Amino acid sequence: MKNPQFEQQFNELFIPANKLAINAFLSGNSQELFEQLKLISNFQIENMREMIPAEFQTVWR
Repeated sequence: MKNPQFEQQFNELFIPANKLAINAFLSGNSQELFEQLKLISNFQIENMREMIPAEFQTVWR
């Protein structure tokens, strides 16, 4: 089942944040890495909650 809104957000938010996180990690920029991890985490809890075990959801944020 396709969800155009999810697909757009995934392409515009999730993928770029992952690429930036990888680049930050490779360059040793921990501040940028954690900023991107926060964006990734927020996206996941908002859009992929059913994939996160219930016992982790309360501490995810």
